[in-house]
Amino acid sequence: MKKYRLLMSLIIGLSVMIFAALLINAAVKPCCVAGFYSGTTLSKALSNCPHPEAEGFKMEIKQFPECNSKISGTVTGSSGGVSTLSGTVTRESRGCCKIEGLVIDASGKEVLFNGKLCLVKGKWIGKGTYYEPQSSNPCKKEGTWRMEQI
Repeated sequence: MKKYRLLMSLIIGLSVMIFAALLINAAVKPCCVAGFYSGTTLSKALSNCPHPEAEGFKMEIKQFPECNSKISGTVTGSSGGVSTLSGTVTRESRGCCKIEGLVIDASGKEVLFNGKLCLVKGKWIGKGTYYEPQSSNPCKKEGTWRMEQI
């Protein structure tokens, strides 16, 4: 009887440890978002500004080493200008990751961005907000963005 109880305690203890390890592993699974994206930005609608129009962009996100939380890359605007991207991605909720960072264009203008990327049918789809602290144009200072992996 003692051997049976000891064996059952051991089995239950191992089961709990394995289950906890699986939960921890699932919670810290990295955000492997490297790839090419296509998206749009839309300036915030303000009463004293013309109706905002969506502007397209292409983005390449790189992660080194693979699936690291640090990201880098390039953003190409609809006019053809290329900007550099740096930031981080972190696991947020089931199937989604928080993304935040900085885009700097050739003239040094900075754009701060943050949002969420979610894995949907094998592709990352995201949305969030941006803010241009150095912008002299109040009509383009802040807004939203959307993108999806291509």
